[in-house]
Amino acid sequence: MQRMFIRRRMLFVCFMAVAPLLVCVPPALGQPKAKLRPLRIALPSNTIAATHFYVGRSLGIFESHGFDPQILVLEPRAGA
Repeated sequence: MQRMFIRRRMLFVCFMAVAPLLVCVPPALGQPKAKLRPLRIALPSNTIAATHFYVGRSLGIFESHGFDPQILVLEPRAGA
């Protein structure tokens, strides 16, 4: 009876040691990432009105929808 209890306890301890490793492994570890489509965003100037583009890029919102954003700030025309 004592041996069975020790065996079950060892099995439980081993399971509890391995279980966190199984939870931490991402499900798509061996799968390649989907190819992102390029998205160019042209801004007339670098102002606070364009903050949402930079925040969306840094938070990965564009990538989650399958886009690779490239934010372009246009140069002002000379003499205009």
